[in-house]
Amino acid sequence: MKSSNWLFCPLKIENSSKLQRGATRYSSEESKISKSSPFSVYLRGIHIGKSEDNESWKFYQRKPSKTNDLLVLCNFQAGTSPTVQRFHYFKEKQKIKEHIENLFNTLVCSYSDFKDSHITLQIQAFDVDSYEPIKQIFSGITQIAGNTAVTFPIIAPYLPGVSAASSLVELLDRLDKHDLIMESNLRLEITEQDTGSQLLQAGHWVYFDKPSEEALELDSNLHIKGDFADSNYAIFSIKKEEAQEPQWELSQKIATLLSELNGKGSSGKAAIEFLRETMDGYAKYKKITRYQELSNKYELFKATTTNSEKLGMEKTQAEKEARKIFSVEEENQIKKLEEDESIKNFITKKYL
Repeated sequence: MKSSNWLFCPLKIENSSKLQRGATRYSSEESKISKSSPFSVYLRGIHIGKSEDNESWKFYQRKPSKTNDLLVLCNFQAGTSPTVQRFHYFKEKQKIKEHIENLFNTLVCSYSDFKDSHITLQIQAFDVDSYEPIKQIFSGITQIAGNTAVTFPIIAPYLPGVSAASSLVELLDRLDKHDLIMESNLRLEITEQDTGSQLLQAGHWVYFDKPSEEALELDSNLHIKGDFADSNYAIFSIKKEEAQEPQWELSQKIATLLSELNGKGSSGKAAIEFLRETMDGYAKYKKITRYQELSNKYELFKATTTNSEKLGMEKTQAEKEARKIFSVEEENQIKKLEEDESIKNFITKKYL
C-alpha cells in the first residue's frame, strides 16, 4: 500500500471535509476504536475512470469503449484470521466516469466485540467481459433480495437460488490480474498515535489509484470534490456500531470458518480448532436467543396471571390459564439457562 494513495477525513461532515494523507493520529477521542469495541466497515462508493477494453479498441482502430463489465469485491482480515471475501457490485456495460453508490450491499464487515489488534481491508474491481460463467452467477445473485449471506461468495454454494455457485470461489481465484482495474490494501491498527501506523477509528477512507497533487475534499453526500482526473477511487466508511442487519455476525462467522477450511487461513490454527471455537460461539448465540424468547413468554405469563386475578378469577384458575402461554417445562428451561455459566454475562436474570 502506498500511503499517499489512501486519504482520510473524520466521520462527521457538515458541508465538505478536506482529505488528508493517512491518519496516524485520532481525529477525536470519540473516534477512537479500542479492543472490545463494536464497529462496522462500509463500502460507500466507487468510481472507474476508464474502460479496460480501450487497448483492444486501439488495436482494431475502432471507437474507444466507455463501459466495463464491472465486478467489485472486498476482502477483509481481522488479525491473523482467514481472509474473507465480500461481493458488492456487478453490472454489465457499466459506464465509466460515474460515481457508483447503489451497491448490492455496502457492509464489508462488522464486529460487536473486536478482539484483534488490526484489520486489513482490500478493494478489488475487475472487468470480467471475458468471464461468462462469473457474469451469469453474479447476475443471479443480484436478483436475490433479503439474504445478506449470499454476498459472501464462500457461502453462496450452500444457498438455494444461486445457480452454478458451487464453482464461484474457484472461478474468482482464477480471475486474471490483467482484468484487474483497481486493487489496494489498507491495514488499520489499534495502537499508540504517532507511531507511523494508520489508526483504526471512525471516519472515511478514500483510495485513489492515481494520487492527486491537488487538494481534494469529501462532501456530505460522500462525493469527491476536486480534480482527480481519470483516477479510479473507492470510498470506505467506518462507524462505531455493530451491523443492524439480522444474523449478520453469524453469517460473517460462517464465512470465516469456510474460508479457513478452504485453505485461506493464515492463523496457524488447525481447522478443527477454528471450527470448535466457531461452534462454541454459535451454541452461546442459540442459548441467548432461546433465553430471550422464554423471557418474553415469562413476562406475558406474569401479566396474564395478574390481569386474570384482577378480573376476579381465582389464583389457581388464573395460573392454569397463563400456563397455556408459559409451560412448566419452559419454566424449568429458563431456570437452567439462568444458571448456565457460558452465557451469564450476556443475560439479565428475570426469573431466579
